[in-house]
Amino acid sequence: LGIGDDVEIIVSTEKMSEYTYGYYVDKSKEIFISYKHLNEGNVEDVLQTILHEMHHAFVHYTVENIDYESELVKENYFYKQAREWKENVDNYISSDTNFDEYQNQPIEADARAYAEERVAFYLQYVEDNSI
Repeated sequence: LGIGDDVEIIVSTEKMSEYTYGYYVDKSKEIFISYKHLNEGNVEDVLQTILHEMHHAFVHYTVENIDYESELVKENYFYKQAREWKENVDNYISSDTNFDEYQNQPIEADARAYAEERVAFYLQYVEDNSI
């Protein structure tokens, strides 16, 4: 996703509620995966969760590394997605607040779409490079 080599993303497991498979914490640059999901989920579903959370890391990296005061960023169509992500990060809706709004906000919809699109690629990559 183009996250800099200087950023270390840590992946950990923990016990979560039945409906939570994972989440990303930007402050610690850490992805948490549900222990139960990791042990009982199928490979495709677990990989999709990891990809979803990696997309959140990418969004936060992007939002944190753009100068939003720049006229180029303010007006250029190329930065439209980043501006939307920044607005969403600044006004994030928790799943505990309103699940439908949480699901439909841009960074959640984009993370789901990315994970759904890329999961087959990574599964094929693993299969092609297995010993």
